[in-house]
Amino acid sequence: MITRGRGEDYQKKQKEYKEKFESLDLDNLVRKIYFSSLKQATEDYKIEIENNRRHFLEVSYTEEQAQERFNNYTNNIRIQNEQDDCLYRLIKNQVIKENLESSIEDLKEYIIGILCSFLKSDDLSYSNKLELIEVLPEEIYTSEKTQKQFDFFKDFAEKYMNHSAVKSNVSRTHIAYYCYYTSQTNTLKTENPFPSVNAWQEIGKSYGKNWKNIQKVYNAIFKNRLERLKRSRVKTIETVIEKLLINNDKALKLAKDELNMAKLNS
Repeated sequence: MITRGRGEDYQKKQKEYKEKFESLDLDNLVRKIYFSSLKQATEDYKIEIENNRRHFLEVSYTEEQAQERFNNYTNNIRIQNEQDDCLYRLIKNQVIKENLESSIEDLKEYIIGILCSFLKSDDLSYSNKLELIEVLPEEIYTSEKTQKQFDFFKDFAEKYMNHSAVKSNVSRTHIAYYCYYTSQTNTLKTENPFPSVNAWQEIGKSYGKNWKNIQKVYNAIFKNRLERLKRSRVKTIETVIEKLLINNDKALKLAKDELNMAKLNS
């Protein structure tokens, strides 16, 4: 009987790994994994939040207990997001850091390209490459879902704090200008597509104002540049800049540009 040495078995296994890896259409495979995992994370992240919220209500004796459990849940999301150091997240963060002026939508193909380049690296064994590909769907899904949940809670908290602080001090005109500058820079965040009736109702409710009045002013300044930039609007734009756009760089830049133009009008 001829016995095969361990070295020979190892070499055979490495050859199998190499052949399996080289048979892959790697670029298309990674692209498919990336977009399918991203799609699933986008579909699931709010559902998971709602399911947890309902669960906490069901197992708690009081609303205060449910709220405490939900607060702990949101804090765990924050911790998970901060400690996410999987390969995908590290590459994604580095790409974003090097391309601060680009949106994440514009960087998706670039992220895919970096992932593929890493997997093709000679520094990795073929078995490691195959292992990384195997865990990549779960890595992307979990990382993206956690990021989206963290952003959701962060945006909600900021919206609540900002609106609570300013809603009694801003008028329908201020809110209309805010909606104009944020919608023009694609930074207006509403649950419903803007400018649908549902989105207007959502905005009105957030500020405790009549949504139809806000919409009326918005339509007037959206359709008429002269109306929007007449000199009597300078104080309005200044208030919007100071109170509503302080944390929105893109909309803030547009508002400041228009403020300068309004000041020039007689």
